[in-house]
Amino acid sequence: MKVAASSVSNRRMAKSYREHALDKWKEGRRYFQHSEWHEAIRSFQETIEFCSKAAFQFLDLEPPRTHRIGEKDFANLRDRLRGRAKQLEIGKLYLMSEFWGAVYTMAKYGSQTLKVPAKNLFNDSAEAKLAERHATIALTIELRLENSMAKD
Repeated sequence: MKVAASSVSNRRMAKSYREHALDKWKEGRRYFQHSEWHEAIRSFQETIEFCSKAAFQFLDLEPPRTHRIGEKDFANLRDRLRGRAKQLEIGKLYLMSEFWGAVYTMAKYGSQTLKVPAKNLFNDSAEAKLAERHATIALTIELRLENSMAKD
């Protein structure tokens, strides 16, 4: 995993990722309110992805350019934490990233093999509610990470 060059530019990038995550969360809420479950899930997955990438950037690590961020990458992230930030649930952020990263393609394209559109795979609110909950947790973890690192 690459260490990014400038802390100032990394903080700017982290802020940009966090703002994008919040925008995606709001987008997911709009889709949810219109019963567009598969679109809501995609937006909430992207919320989790951008929160994860913000955390990497905040700690001067180059975030992977994939929808799914690997376990070893999250281990590198954890190893850079200090003080109170070590108590944060980076493992939970990894779990949510991995879980919803696996769902993302299905929520976007459906099943090409089974010829089932995404709208038919996600045809009630249950999965979207869980995705929203996890996206909210990811936002909270990322904000706590930044706050705890600023205090240490």
